[in-house]
Amino acid sequence: MLSTVKWKGFILPLVFGIGLWLVTPLRPLAISIVAWRLFAIFVATIIACITKPLPMMAVTLIGIVVATLSGVVTMDEVATGFGNSTAWMVAMCMFMAAGFIKSGLGKRIAYLVRELVWQTNAESGLRAILCGCRASNWDSEQQRAGQWDYVSNY
Repeated sequence: MLSTVKWKGFILPLVFGIGLWLVTPLRPLAISIVAWRLFAIFVATIIACITKPLPMMAVTLIGIVVATLSGVVTMDEVATGFGNSTAWMVAMCMFMAAGFIKSGLGKRIAYLVRELVWQTNAESGLRAILCGCRASNWDSEQQRAGQWDYVSNY
């Protein structure tokens, strides 16, 4: 398990996170100390998501744990964030998309739809070309009148 960790990927997030944390006295006066420290953790987490020392979910959980242990946020605030149904909906969409990509289900569904709509690749390309040629011949008067010819009429 530890062999999959890219240790060099932690260097840049730690440098930015600790650096922003240490320049707290130089922050803008309109920003509170807690907000500045949360900003430092947020920036470090985003950079870690980019450098990918671990998968994104693990990096995010590390960011939440650091924010909680450092006292920037309380455990109640963390639990409130996970109680939001919108956050879970976004997470479930990401999980489902990853599953579709990894299993190849998305490609299979796309090929099935293409097979139902068009018989061959050549036919689908021809219909796309005809649609493009037909669309270029329309003038704005025909478009305003709603006189649309569909490719399936050919």
